[in-house]
Amino acid sequence: MGFNKQLSVLIPVYNTEKYLRRCLDSVIDALPENSEILIINDGSPDNAEIIIYEFLKKYPTLIRYFKKENTGLADTKNYALERAEGEFVIFLDSDDYVDKQIYTKLLSAAREQNATIAMCDIQLEYDDGRPPAVSGCCNTHRETPFSQAIDVPLMAASCNMIVHKSIHDGLPFPRGMNNEDIAVTPVLYWRAKNIAFVQEPLYFYVQRAGSIQNISFGEHRSVIIDTTHLCIERLNEASTEDIEMVKGSIYAHQILAIILHPMRKLKFITRYRTLKAYLRKAETLLPDLFSNRYVLEYKNNNTFLWRIFMRTTFFLMEYRQYFLTCITMSIANLKSRSTW
Repeated sequence: MGFNKQLSVLIPVYNTEKYLRRCLDSVIDALPENSEILIINDGSPDNAEIIIYEFLKKYPTLIRYFKKENTGLADTKNYALERAEGEFVIFLDSDDYVDKQIYTKLLSAAREQNATIAMCDIQLEYDDGRPPAVSGCCNTHRETPFSQAIDVPLMAASCNMIVHKSIHDGLPFPRGMNNEDIAVTPVLYWRAKNIAFVQEPLYFYVQRAGSIQNISFGEHRSVIIDTTHLCIERLNEASTEDIEMVKGSIYAHQILAIILHPMRKLKFITRYRTLKAYLRKAETLLPDLFSNRYVLEYKNNNTFLWRIFMRTTFFLMEYRQYFLTCITMSIANLKSRSTW
């Protein structure tokens, strides 16, 4: 398969006017030779297009611009992949930004290690004044590149890794669903010839109060159960152990983490109703949620009090004691998480 470029940076844009200049400045500074930037305007209602045209005028040989009606992030990612000319592709959220060495280092790592995926650490930056935090791209306690990539909290992120375009074939993002990366990234890891890790925070993930992942808990958050189910279906040729590992990572770091953190902070009655609906859906699509061996391992991690809290809530949830689970959460909410 021939490629016209070595790298395509794919940037979906929707309602991020405030952050877009910083994003585009950073990717221009980071872009290696013989690479391209694809900007896809997903019907953004703000003034993003004005900013895009400023950059397009200034860098006409680097940027390709597409505008389409609003169909959501997953469909926009598919649209971008279909038009990318690079051997490797990588996404960039238009409210985030990157280190100027990110793409050079990732490409070098992929070439040197004969890898079809190369990834870096992520630095989380908060717009509410909290200090930044780093989320690693690999769990060094695991043995294989696949298991190291799978077992981290931000495992599903698609913006901190370059992927050989060939392993994206036949693997579309599920249109109309958020948490779309959950249905794709684990399968890419499983397909990868090798995975290279650059253990430096070269991607800056801006945590906005109004972003998809940070808005208040609602029906949209339970879609992650559907994307998890789709991911598992797509891994039908994987070994039982690999599937168990993927399930464990998504269950622990995504499905249950949503309950332990954002859902736990809801008002009691809302929490109870939301938890009940969420777990009933999970019970249907993910029946082994609490019996997966990696989930059993996960609830034994962390500090003593947090382990007690997780073991208690997991036990109550497994036996459908949703009201008692919510009471346990209320007790936990009285204690500062930082002291656990």
